[in-house]
This record gives sequence, C-alpha cells and structure tokens, in this order.
Amino acid sequence: MSYNKGTRFERQLANLFRKKGFAVVRSAGSGVDAESPDLVVLGPRMKIGIECKVRTKGRLNISAQKIEVMKEWEKRAGMPLFIAWKITRKGWKFFPLNIFRKAKINYFVLESDQKSALTEKQLFELF
Repeated sequence: MSYNKGTRFERQLANLFRKKGFAVVRSAGSGVDAESPDLVVLGPRMKIGIECKVRTKGRLNISAQKIEVMKEWEKRAGMPLFIAWKITRKGWKFFPLNIFRKAKINYFVLESDQKSALTEKQLFELF
C-alpha cells in the first residue's frame, strides 16, 4: 500500500468519527517505530487509539515489534487500541490487539476472523 493511499484512508476514518461528533487527533508519522497510533478518538464515555490498515488480501500481518509498541501504548495511555482494517467491499472492521495470532516473525488476523472484530456501528455504540 502506498503512503498516500494509507493517509487517505486514515483521513477518511477520522472524518467518519468527526461526523459522528467525536474529537479525533491524527498522529503524524507512521511505521514500526511510531510511538502512537494513527488516530486517537475521544468520546464522552470512551477513548481509544486506532491504527489504520488497508489490505485487499484475506490476511493482515503486523510485525511483532509493531504489536509490542502498540501494547505498550495501550498500557501507558490507559485506553484500548484497535487495528482498523478496511476490508475491500466490506468496510471497516475494528480488531482488538488480543485477536492477533503469533506467527514466526509477525502477528496476523484473517479476514475470516472479522466475526471477532467490531463493526463501525458496534464501535460507535461504545462511545
């Protein structure tokens, strides 16, 4: 995925939350070493971090190092972090970090795991 495409989807998701009335902070920079998620979404009842991913295949891989950085952020921030995966023609699905399975060098979820993820509607109900 190109940087521009990833940025476009981050902005799209941020605007989706803003239109629903939430405060959204978009973090500059990305990659394995980024210390904060792409988005921080703030609502009256809940606050979450969101790392945005777009993949057309049926499997989403995230490096073990990135997962560790995100788990540390969750701990320091005191708020959950979700991986938002835009699945082609199916929309956004929000995966908590504990759904990811360990492989040899990375963590992954399959598109078929989306039953364990939250939909946009379910995520908005948390706020």
